[in-house]
Amino acid sequence: MSEAVQQYLDSLEDVDGWLQPGAAELICNVDALQQQRGTSGARVEFGVYHGRSLILLALLDPESPVLGLDLEDSRVRQHIESYGLANASLLTGNTNDIDADRIRTELASLGASSVRMVSIDGDHTYKGALHDLLTTAELLCSGGVAIVDDVANPLYPGVHKAMVEMIDMERLVPFAAAGGCIAMCSPADIADWADVLPGYAEVDVRGWPVVMSADDPWRQPTLETRALAEGVSMDSILIPARRDCAQQLVASFAGGRVNDAASLEHWIGEFQRDTGLTREELGSIAREVLGDEGLENLKRKWGYEEAGA
Repeated sequence: MSEAVQQYLDSLEDVDGWLQPGAAELICNVDALQQQRGTSGARVEFGVYHGRSLILLALLDPESPVLGLDLEDSRVRQHIESYGLANASLLTGNTNDIDADRIRTELASLGASSVRMVSIDGDHTYKGALHDLLTTAELLCSGGVAIVDDVANPLYPGVHKAMVEMIDMERLVPFAAAGGCIAMCSPADIADWADVLPGYAEVDVRGWPVVMSADDPWRQPTLETRALAEGVSMDSILIPARRDCAQQLVASFAGGRVNDAASLEHWIGEFQRDTGLTREELGSIAREVLGDEGLENLKRKWGYEEAGA
């Protein structure tokens, strides 16, 4: 690992985003093995946000292009320039409208004729995730790898559904999981990736061996194992997980750990978006966590009078 990569990993929080240490380690391990094996090509990322993982991809191999795809530039180009990354580029627009041919054309202008790694963290709907996965399967060269984020995140069931569909079609299959991400490759390449995370636990995911961190603090293997390997109902996993998320949000909010510059109505909307729960369900959970008196005190503090909070 280069000094530049290590320095960046030591200061990940300098760039906003959600790339966790386990996921960064997974990306670094995959990249190192690809370079050792002589697998060359560009790297592509669906969903860049501020560029936290895009910068890592660019630093790992400064000699090959990295192309980020996102709706808009959220300080990405600014961060690219601040790190002096001449090999990183950004293409803005609705990623659901950007197909493999458009990406190949863009990469050709950057001097690349193949793609060896794709990071998928874009549109988290089923339609969007499936588009990104199918496009990735079309783009990847032999020995190529996809790193897919939020596969078992209870807030994004569409990503899970798209992943299961890809596995069942055997377009892309999983081989490793860490930091909330799952690494996938062509079925023809699966044997080459058995040791990408040596020493980690191995689980069976819909018939494919997946090496997985057994003590990942970001996300334990329970959701991946149950939802992907056992094929249980998503609701049986997601409903309890969403309630748990909502309980944590309410407790954090009531404890004063939320910026109070916005209105309570604003935060209710944010909670609904993040948990997928209705206003009535959130109100019920708030009462469970705070009690009637605590909830009324919270409303008074924020000057909130509308019923159903």
